[in-house]
Amino acid sequence: MPRRRMLDPSFTEDIEVGQLTRDERCFLIGCLRNADDEGRLKGNRAFLKAEIFMYDDDIDLKRMQEIKESTLKKTEHWRPENIWRLAIYQNGEQEYLYFPNWADMEKPSHPTPSKLPAPPSSILPKPPEVHSNSSRASPEERTKTSGETPPQSSLGQSSLVEFSTVKSSAVQEDFTKFLYSEKDLTDFLNSTLERYLPRGPTWALEVLKKLWEQALGEPMKQTIFELTLKAVKEYPVSVLARAYAKAVKYRGGKYGSWKYLDKILKEEMGKASISTERNKPP
Repeated sequence: MPRRRMLDPSFTEDIEVGQLTRDERCFLIGCLRNADDEGRLKGNRAFLKAEIFMYDDDIDLKRMQEIKESTLKKTEHWRPENIWRLAIYQNGEQEYLYFPNWADMEKPSHPTPSKLPAPPSSILPKPPEVHSNSSRASPEERTKTSGETPPQSSLGQSSLVEFSTVKSSAVQEDFTKFLYSEKDLTDFLNSTLERYLPRGPTWALEVLKKLWEQALGEPMKQTIFELTLKAVKEYPVSVLARAYAKAVKYRGGKYGSWKYLDKILKEEMGKASISTERNKPP
């Protein structure tokens, strides 16, 4: 029996999903709806036709097979971390479909073990890479190479390691189409943060990290990462959106320094405080 699933709004905003045809998107949604609690479902075309395109007379079994094959061909080339990516595997003479990143998308409170055969290890998701402290540059080493004194985070080193190894696979937004307008970028970033922040500061951190990397075309520096980690816990969404939209507009300042970003955050917070005071009833 199909499960009751919540379709994340990021599905319709995902660039790779946008490359699918209308039938292929409907097929992918149908697979999401019919997948069990481990992200598996039958790949038989008769089953898929009956469950997804039951009332569509223009889609026969031959057309169902074409939609399935074309969708799989496209998702095969998606980013490995894309949560909507669909894979196929075979057990005996039967075909099955599987969402490798299912655990990043669905977390049922009382999951039912799958009754379908497990997929082969070749398509199973890779465990997150964990960096040991020895592989990280010490604050002193970072100061020598960058000439900066990193901001002091309110979190311990173990928390920083935990945050820094979180995958941003569920953050699918594309900020590049808004980079031409600071206002449009601010509005889009504000709405995106409001959607992700209730899930926890990790999500807001990944949103800002993805924005930074898309806008500057390079990984976020450790010092800026640590400042961002601190900022998502201290500043309201509106301040974060205005500050980071402005920061990426000027490519993080002349040297991409965390000091430049810290200055903008404080300035925007000051403006927000003044505005709040002015709007207080007499």
